Amino acid sequence: DPDFVIIEFSVNDSGKDSLYVRKMTEGLIRQLLKDTNKIGIMFLLLKMENGGTAQADHKVVANHYSVPWVSQADLIDAAVAADGRTLRDVYGDNPGIHPNDLGMQYIADFIIENLDSIYKHLPADENIPEIPADIPDPLINDVFANTYTFKSTTIVPDENSGWEISSFDWSSVTPGSELVFTVDGNAVAVEYSRHN
Repeated sequence: DPDFVIIEFSVNDSGKDSLYVRKMTEGLIRQLLKDTNKIGIMFLLLKMENGGTAQADHKVVANHYSVPWVSQADLIDAAVAADGRTLRDVYGDNPGIHPNDLGMQYIADFIIENLDSIYKHLPADENIPEIPADIPDPLINDVFANTYTFKSTTIVPDENSGWEISSFDWSSVTPGSELVFTVDGNAVAVEYSRHN
């Protein structure tokens, strides 16, 4: 039951098909907007050191739903230059994908500056309008607005042969082990790792 959610997939979505990115992003926003808690939503738009980002697609969807966004991708170059640093200084890995502590501080500062700006322009409490009950029509579609992620704690197998169930996952080292589940829906994806 969060009050506020920041969405960031601009790095992970970088280089993917634009229509796919927009549909998935729209599904995520629509799920949050349908929540009865009226969650506050903000997009955080990051880029990799090489400039890779899907922020253009995320901005289109965010703007359609009037969701505010903060673009580290647009702000970081000038910010580090003003501080006498380089872009390399804000990434903790090579190639530069994940921000280090300094990079995270810049991100936090960008978010705080944006939120402060929003707060400064809010009307008095008694004049704040009601949150609209209706969600805008889909920009593309609402295919991904009705998804659910099952975990080992939220679904019980119909049959289990050779699998151990923990609070995190199902695991087996025995070839031929089998798990059987029953789910409702028209598409199912399974996350599988043979190393983890």
